[in-house]
Amino acid sequence: MTLDELLAWKVRNQPAITAFLHQHHELSGIHFMPPSPGDGAAGHVEFCLKLADDAEELEADIRSEFPGLPFRIGVVDPDGQPDL
Repeated sequence: MTLDELLAWKVRNQPAITAFLHQHHELSGIHFMPPSPGDGAAGHVEFCLKLADDAEELEADIRSEFPGLPFRIGVVDPDGQPDL
């Protein structure tokens, strides 16, 4: 996703994003990551988990709720640093 596509997606889906975050207490946050020209990575949505054990179930829920969305799942360690 380009930055413009990512921002437009966020605006269109804000109610669903907010509901998803409130329904999934295992999430510590949802971040919108712009494209990174240095490493060629496309823009994506990053779902940050409190515990790695929840990743598999969350992935299925993300794919169901937001089909076709480019995303990554990360885990925030106890020190508050992402482990991606």
